[in-house]
Amino acid sequence: MEQDYLNVAESYALYDTIIVCKEMYGKEKTIPGWYTTFRDFANNDKHVFYKNRTIGNSHLAYCNMDSADNVDFVFNAISFGVRFFAPITHDALKEVLTPFGPEKINENNPAFWLFELPKHCGIDFRVQQDVIVENCCMANPPG
Repeated sequence: MEQDYLNVAESYALYDTIIVCKEMYGKEKTIPGWYTTFRDFANNDKHVFYKNRTIGNSHLAYCNMDSADNVDFVFNAISFGVRFFAPITHDALKEVLTPFGPEKINENNPAFWLFELPKHCGIDFRVQQDVIVENCCMANPPG
């Protein structure tokens, strides 16, 4: 008897990372979408994922795409979202518990990165020229 083989559906999370960190050494300064200061990050109106970074030019810890803007397999997108991380410094711990104000915007303030920035960022999910979803980042948490 000859047996037909079928593809097995399996989950596979795609991820990409934008980094703002002053402690970059060497080649990571040239990776598109990675910034050494918040001012450089803010100079771009639009930040893109899955278009510039790959495993080869960044690292598997930050992006798991083999080639930019292309995947090797067909997939169904079940969910997508954006996660914001921030450094926690001993000086900023007390600022997290106080009301946020414009005078506290700096790259060492985790309250800005974790609570304020996501309110002002939007995402759109595109497949070629078609916009599938447009939404606020707060409405699309990861997972």
